[in-house]
Amino acid sequence: MTRHPRTRGVRDWRMTGPPLAATLERASGAGSWGDIRLFGHAGSPAGPGWSTAAELCSDASLLDGLLRRFGRECGTEIPQVTGSLFLKGYLWRVLAPVVAALVLERRVPDLGPEGVALRFDGLGFPADLAVGGAFAALPDDPEAGHPNALVLASEEDLSRYLAERFAGSHLPGLLAALRPRTRRGLFALRQMAVDAVADAFLIVGQALDREEEAVDLAEGVLADPAPLTGPTNYYAVEHDGRRETSRVRNACCLYYRLGRDACLTCPRTTRVEKTDEAPEVRSR
Repeated sequence: MTRHPRTRGVRDWRMTGPPLAATLERASGAGSWGDIRLFGHAGSPAGPGWSTAAELCSDASLLDGLLRRFGRECGTEIPQVTGSLFLKGYLWRVLAPVVAALVLERRVPDLGPEGVALRFDGLGFPADLAVGGAFAALPDDPEAGHPNALVLASEEDLSRYLAERFAGSHLPGLLAALRPRTRRGLFALRQMAVDAVADAFLIVGQALDREEEAVDLAEGVLADPAPLTGPTNYYAVEHDGRRETSRVRNACCLYYRLGRDACLTCPRTTRVEKTDEAPEVRSR
């Protein structure tokens, strides 16, 4: 991977100007996100509830407090369930705007833990995301000469960069902090992270009407020798004369233990059940 100089200071939160803030704001307006706010913060993190990913992983009282609030909202005190669903929501909040920026404009924000901040609402849910100004881009990007740009030679390099900064830098500390609290093994948590990547690319690709392109990119991010590898398990569903892509997750998030039906992408759900409920296969 060819790397070129960029500005120092990953924790530059000034996102009010181009190019990265503009990319993320365009991504927010480009798709059909329903009631999901893909990217709603383009300024300096201020006020209650904001924490960097690094602070979340190192501050036990902060993380424990968030998990307690999240568990109360979910209606459970089972640590495996609370921790698993918290991780699922956290990873979606971090990955969705980043995937959209990659699919739309081939720009990848730096997801190192010092350069990512989240605002957690009163229920313990990660409601907003902020990232620093550093980003990776291709040589033909109109902002390739920007001092915050890290210019990479190819789309494959962009995929590897995303994998390295997310799975190699951001994810290890998060999983190390959550593992004793979820009482789930590291393999299961890493499989949930694989699922989060595959889900984010599929859901974002569908919302942007660029599904085929997005799922191809997901395969690249999760391919060997990336720091996080695993099968995407995408497959086509045909129902009532229409065709749609869904997937089978590698790990169960334990949502069913809240007394609900299993997710349609859950490995516990049969292929017949998935096909019968095809109109809802985009459910997160």
